[in-house]
Amino acid sequence: MLEPLPEEPLFIRNYRALATDKTVELNKALEYVDVLRINAGRYQAVCEMIDRGVAFGLYLNANDTFGYACADGEEADTSSELHEIADLYAKHGYPAILAWMEKKRGTPVLKELRETADKGHAAMATENGS
Repeated sequence: MLEPLPEEPLFIRNYRALATDKTVELNKALEYVDVLRINAGRYQAVCEMIDRGVAFGLYLNANDTFGYACADGEEADTSSELHEIADLYAKHGYPAILAWMEKKRGTPVLKELRETADKGHAAMATENGS
């Protein structure tokens, strides 16, 4: 079991500076994930804190994705989801993120986003050999 941190590390303070109400814009979040991956120890610490539920959550911006004129977000609530999101975005971009959110939520995106989400589903299926 992890011991509590004696003081909040600088990288956590920097992350909090990017966050507003536990919501981080996707690009900023993924850029920060890349920075954390450079320093594996810090990235591992963030993943452990997410899994323990003690630090923060990462929410993907889903405004106007599942409903019109609605503020919304989809949470990556485990470190494995955080890894998956970062990898999907690096390989397939926004369409894969739409497809990931749709699959996790079990709700279709708005019709205006259908074509983009379908591209993401196709890219993910190709990658998985389905």
